[in-house]
Amino acid sequence: MTKSSNKMSDDSTKTRMDEDLVSYITSTCSVSSSEHEKTRYNESSSFLQRCMRHGYKSSTSLLESRYGRLQKGKIGRGAYAHVRLIIANHHHHYRHHKHHSLTNNNKIKTTISKQVYAVKIFKKQKQKESHGNYMKRLISEYCIASSMHHPNIITTLDLVTNASGQYCIVMEYCSGGDLYQAIKKDQLTESKMNSYFKQLLLGLDYLHSLGVAHRDIKPENLLLDDDGRTLKITDFGVADVFCETWQKHSRLSDGFCGSLAFIAPEVFSILQRRNYSFHNHGYQATKVDVWSAAIVYCCMWLKGTLFNSAEKSDPHYRTFLKAYYSRSFTPLAALSEHARSFIYLMLDPEPDQRISIPQVLSIPFIMDIDCSL
Repeated sequence: MTKSSNKMSDDSTKTRMDEDLVSYITSTCSVSSSEHEKTRYNESSSFLQRCMRHGYKSSTSLLESRYGRLQKGKIGRGAYAHVRLIIANHHHHYRHHKHHSLTNNNKIKTTISKQVYAVKIFKKQKQKESHGNYMKRLISEYCIASSMHHPNIITTLDLVTNASGQYCIVMEYCSGGDLYQAIKKDQLTESKMNSYFKQLLLGLDYLHSLGVAHRDIKPENLLLDDDGRTLKITDFGVADVFCETWQKHSRLSDGFCGSLAFIAPEVFSILQRRNYSFHNHGYQATKVDVWSAAIVYCCMWLKGTLFNSAEKSDPHYRTFLKAYYSRSFTPLAALSEHARSFIYLMLDPEPDQRISIPQVLSIPFIMDIDCSL
């Protein structure tokens, strides 16, 4: 077989793979059943189909032609991607904000500020990763993130490619930084910590109501708006759809993911059980989010995590387990009495007994928190 025929065969195989991926995209993007969101999913599927069939390289950057010029420097980075800013151009699709102010002559002066977006730029496919798995991971994140419409969840706007052929997710930009930076500054008041915590719970409650669990809740994935009042959940790279819209019962999630200090004990346990059993054990992903949210609250109060990991090999976690039922874990003594009561409920080592997000929100102390402060 000639080199040309080999290439044709490879291209046809890749096209079939991509068509299968588009079908996967359409079936995966079913978190919500609204007609508006179905239209968005169909549009994203059409875009991806065109994008994959024409290849990664393009003479024109869809990202920059549609949104503007990428700014220098990275504002965030992770294992699979980094984040940069882009300032919107004068294209009529995108919003510009008008600000009115008085001049010295009491005349109204109008200035227009361009919209700034955050762009998550994905690293190119690794050699060891198949094209299908790479696209599945990327598309799952986009489909889940773009279906979320809640004041405490980051707004995901678009999926495009740049001039280098990298896939990019365009999101709203929160100029207040992340909660990790706010904790490091050590300027959080008790009312502000409680407000952020309740907003985190409200965002998770919305996610869980749609059958989605985040699975990587940590201060770095909680962004603040420009005035520092509103908290928004971001980064759905390892989020899991545990219950489709047409299903009556949820399924157990699988896979080890998250950041060590925020991972629930049952996620570590699943790895240990696999070593001794051929059966596939899973965990309730919503309860994993509950655990992580409690650790975030403790981080705000204690300026650090309770233990390195919720494993019995960790001496601090062993101390926590011994003190759990007597409610005598020393680090938690720094919390208020009300806070200690619900934090212990959220950090129950047994996931079946651990309180749920709706139950936490129904606690009178949480209900009375004013998020407008």
